[in-house]
Amino acid sequence: MIYFSQQSWIKLFLEAGRLQNSISNAGNAFANSSLQDWEFLISDLIYGRCENPVIKEARDLLEVAVTEYNNLNHEKLDPKKVNAYFAAKVVRSIIVEQKCLSGVWHPLCSLAEIAYPGDFVTARIFQESLVALRQADKTLRVFLNICPHRQAKLIEGKGCLNLHQPIVCPYHGWIFSQDGRCQNVPGAAAGEFGAEFDINNYFLQELETKIYQNSIFVKLQNSGLSDKSTDQAEIDKSESEELVLPVSIEGKQSIRVTISQLLQSVYPGANDIKSPEVPESIRLLLKVGYLDAEIKRLSVNINQHKNVSNKVVSLPNSEPENLYLESLIIEIKQAILTLNNIKAINLNIDELFPCINAYPNDITTSKESVSNPNFLTHSSEPLQNVVLPEKDRKTLPPWVYANPNLFPLEVERIIKPTWQFVCHESEVSNCGDFTWLDIVGERAYVIRTSDGGLFAGRLRIASELYSRPDFTVPNYGLEQIDIDVWLGFVFIRFLPNDLSVADVWENPKLITPYKFQDLQPIFGSGWYDFEVEADYKILWENFLEVYHFPVAHKGMTRLCHISRNSDLLPFREPPLPNLPKVEFDYIQSLKAAERHSQKHEKLLLEIAEKTKVLPEPLHYTIFGSISKQRLMPIMLGLTVFPEHIQAMSFIPVGPEECRVRIRSYGLPLDLNTSSGRAIQDARTANINDIQIELVEEDIKLNYLTQAGVSSKIFDKQGILNDLEISIAQFQEKIRKDIPITRCLYQPEAGTLRLINQKLLIT
Repeated sequence: MIYFSQQSWIKLFLEAGRLQNSISNAGNAFANSSLQDWEFLISDLIYGRCENPVIKEARDLLEVAVTEYNNLNHEKLDPKKVNAYFAAKVVRSIIVEQKCLSGVWHPLCSLAEIAYPGDFVTARIFQESLVALRQADKTLRVFLNICPHRQAKLIEGKGCLNLHQPIVCPYHGWIFSQDGRCQNVPGAAAGEFGAEFDINNYFLQELETKIYQNSIFVKLQNSGLSDKSTDQAEIDKSESEELVLPVSIEGKQSIRVTISQLLQSVYPGANDIKSPEVPESIRLLLKVGYLDAEIKRLSVNINQHKNVSNKVVSLPNSEPENLYLESLIIEIKQAILTLNNIKAINLNIDELFPCINAYPNDITTSKESVSNPNFLTHSSEPLQNVVLPEKDRKTLPPWVYANPNLFPLEVERIIKPTWQFVCHESEVSNCGDFTWLDIVGERAYVIRTSDGGLFAGRLRIASELYSRPDFTVPNYGLEQIDIDVWLGFVFIRFLPNDLSVADVWENPKLITPYKFQDLQPIFGSGWYDFEVEADYKILWENFLEVYHFPVAHKGMTRLCHISRNSDLLPFREPPLPNLPKVEFDYIQSLKAAERHSQKHEKLLLEIAEKTKVLPEPLHYTIFGSISKQRLMPIMLGLTVFPEHIQAMSFIPVGPEECRVRIRSYGLPLDLNTSSGRAIQDARTANINDIQIELVEEDIKLNYLTQAGVSSKIFDKQGILNDLEISIAQFQEKIRKDIPITRCLYQPEAGTLRLINQKLLIT
């Protein structure tokens, strides 16, 4: 029996998250053993038939939870959207490794779904995104739906292409013919991919297909690009015995096509980031319930293998599971911290999740040595054949992204020793003022002390996640950590490092004229947080380059000259005709401020590009400012506009989730002057519309890339353009500090942490 109270909907969604975990585990078990059982389960979940008792219980619980929430909150939930999000999270959690995928024929869709030349349909089989395309000669081909450049998902939905219409990557504009051959790569003709780049090496990865009883089947392993493609002749009867026919549901399209459409609807990226379809509080409650159930499940397994000292020991090949547990604990702590920042939600970790405090932040791991000399190999190949060179144009291999077993190593080696942006000094200007940053399950406070200085400290133990600083005790009851102030911006870090922020910031003399020390927060629409369910590295790499601007950011391309030689982006003069009103108003407001002429702007640009120094602020140019990625990838990007500064920081939440913090700052304005009013108008247009559009476009790209790197059968390495040099430096830093990421394939033998330690030593 369910009892209603002011907080009852909170507990209902937590319990729904636990049931979500049960469904996910069942789905993973079926996916690795019985395709028909998996299809029945997922069809039941998506189509709402509720024949499975756990799915029925979850749907009934969600219905009550949504009703209770809507009775108590002004903001109303749409039950259909909550159910879709619930189902999509389950689908995304089901992962099947390559060795279990190969050698099996998987049903994709019916022939009727791509009946005519140019018809295409996208589908998803477990974590693999596919596109089936009817060719001009009426044969069909099935490709991995992944661009070989940076692994972005190429195409969504279903439809019909003109016979000669190419497939264009929505991220960077790479163009492919319908038979999968790469036709054009922006920048390649100018040598921006190096002298050895060969466009013929970057075709789409094709899969072997068969036809049986009007259904298309695929084998999830690379078949190589061939001049032959599947026709409509049915396969031999003997081969049909290997096939598992899809579950027949009257009036329904292929479940794999439906899954693709579900994920596209739930993770479109380009929606209102400030008003998501499923509120953050609901998403976090489901997540906490899910993680709690998963932690308990893993804890039971680990507790069966304890030594007499009652510490976790490593059995053969068991370390990935322990790292996975560490990753889960980091995530649940972070989720609880975020929930406790939301009004009307306060979770007591001791009462709800007693198992979490049983594990410290750093779970004890085995110190045993690795004796196998080929411990880094994916197969029987020697080690040197699967290790990436550090200083080339090749991207990190896809397995490195959103990997829960790798994430704790990233926390240890990349995130905790790196300076993290917290605030501007003006936000903690008076004695006793404080603010905080939540990152990877830790909370760090910044406090203005009685002597005018700044103190930084973190909460000591997990049970304090909902506490505040105690001003009556030394160090406020916190464990002191490093703090640094650079040009008025305040940073903290959890592990010591010799480098200051000033040591690692790139081209600081470009931003000196903007008087960062005197900035003030622009609250309201310029101040918001949101989470993206994609690896933090994907988001950060997206910020580090402008190669994608001409294809992905039409608005910024209309406003600015996108230079291939400079990060300084001057506004077009004269402006393009027929600009959207908000962009036209923005340009007019900047002109009305009348700081200096276009001629003088050109002179300043020439000085900046030659010397990396600005004698005074630019007025018709924008640019981004970041750290030196090789030294320390501080995940803060400062975008310097003529009228304000946008600080965008990327906060890793878990292996497949990142929190983005947008903070806008500006110099004080005198609104009694025409220039002050013009700058205010420019800020309003830019912050409220132009930047929101740009951020939403990037979120969509983040999801498209996450879909691509999730593949277990993608067998190519991406390549970086000259405009992506900062990404190359960031990835060089990752390979240096976490050398196991040099492996082309995820290691299967040994333990990830021990292997990484061995490589660091050698």
